[in-house]
Amino acid sequence: MNRWDITVKQSNYDFNPFRESDHGKYFKTVTNIYEDWSKELEYANNQQYDFYWPSPVKPGGDHFDYEYENKLVEDWGIPKDFVIYRMWTATKKECPILCGLADRLGLEDAQVNIQTQTTGMMLHLHIDSLTGLRKERKDQSSSRATDPEWGRVFVMLEDWKPGHIIQFGNTYVPPWKAGDVVWFDWANIPHSTANTGPWPRTIAKITGKQTEKYKKLL
Repeated sequence: MNRWDITVKQSNYDFNPFRESDHGKYFKTVTNIYEDWSKELEYANNQQYDFYWPSPVKPGGDHFDYEYENKLVEDWGIPKDFVIYRMWTATKKECPILCGLADRLGLEDAQVNIQTQTTGMMLHLHIDSLTGLRKERKDQSSSRATDPEWGRVFVMLEDWKPGHIIQFGNTYVPPWKAGDVVWFDWANIPHSTANTGPWPRTIAKITGKQTEKYKKLL
C-alpha cells in the first residue's frame, strides 16, 4: 500500500464528488490578519529551496520509513525530480512578523513554512499526516485520531491571481486576499495545489498545538 491508500483509510471524508461544496465543513476562511510583511516575504523567497516528494524528514534524528512515500511516487508515475514547490521555514530573527502569525492565531510550538509555487508547479492530491512534526510517529500507518491537539492553516501572503489553485475535496478555494487565513481539517480532507498562471503564488503553512485562542477563532 502507498501513502494515499493508508491515509484514505484513516480519513472520515466520504469522497462524494457531487456534494454541493466542502466549504464550511472541511475548510473555511476564518479571518484576515494582513500587515505589511513585504520585506520579510522578499527575504523568505530568497532563502527558499526546491522541495520534492518524497523529501527527507529527520525529526529529532528519528528514523523515518519512506516505503509508503516511494510507493506512491511509483504507483502514480510522479517523477522523483519534480519540484512541487519552493520552501523555507521562517525564523523569528529574520521574519518576526511572519513567525508572529502563529501567536496571533493561537498555535503554539508552531512551524511557519513559506511556500511558493511558480508556473507549472503542482502538489498532487494527498491527505496530511504531520509525520515530521509528530515525532513519535515513524510512518504513515500510525493513527492520527489520537492527535487532536494539532492545528494547521494556510495564510495567504499575497492576493490571488488567475491560475492559483487550491483544492479541498470537491471544492476550489475562491479568490483570496492577502492575509486571509484558511483553516482546513488536515487529518481528513484530501487536497492539492497548483499554479497554472505566470505569477508566483506564496502562502504560509502554519502548524502548531491548538490553544483556546485558536479554537475560539475557528
